[in-house]
Amino acid sequence: MKVKNILIRTLKYAGREDAADALSKGETETCADAVETALYCFNAVEDEVARNYRPLVKEESLLNVSGNFAYSEFSRVPTRILSVKSGGKEVKYTQTAEGIKCDRVVIDVRYEHLPVKKGVDDECEFFGEWADEKLFAAGAASEYCLINGDVGRADYFEGIYRSRIDALRIKGLAAFPPRRWV
Repeated sequence: MKVKNILIRTLKYAGREDAADALSKGETETCADAVETALYCFNAVEDEVARNYRPLVKEESLLNVSGNFAYSEFSRVPTRILSVKSGGKEVKYTQTAEGIKCDRVVIDVRYEHLPVKKGVDDECEFFGEWADEKLFAAGAASEYCLINGDVGRADYFEGIYRSRIDALRIKGLAAFPPRRWV
């Protein structure tokens, strides 16, 4: 799912058809601020989805002769370590602020991570049956409208975004977010 397509829909939802048309034609000089704001909003929504509803999971092999696997060695910044294996078997490890310490040289680590910030020409990290362009566009449009002071439209698209998340929860495709205290 292309970020550009999500942004075009976001801008249309937000009432910025001019910016959506310009983006679809690749002529964003006159509306660069609108596109940049929509991109910022998309990145915020993708981050929220990964943190609260559908964690991104990666598995990779790491090699370190000292047994100290710094987070900087990972291809993505881990938010939660799910498992550490060596030779197909779970191994004991210690997690520190800098990384993982283990008595192995090669490990296979499985972990949750956040999405990287996207550009207009990038792909959304969510795909398959879970991905839905409308979900991300509605969430981003809500943020965009809120930033620009259109509270009524922001509330409307927030409702669409939340109802799409709720539908995914009912199907068992989204987790419940952590409890928040006001």
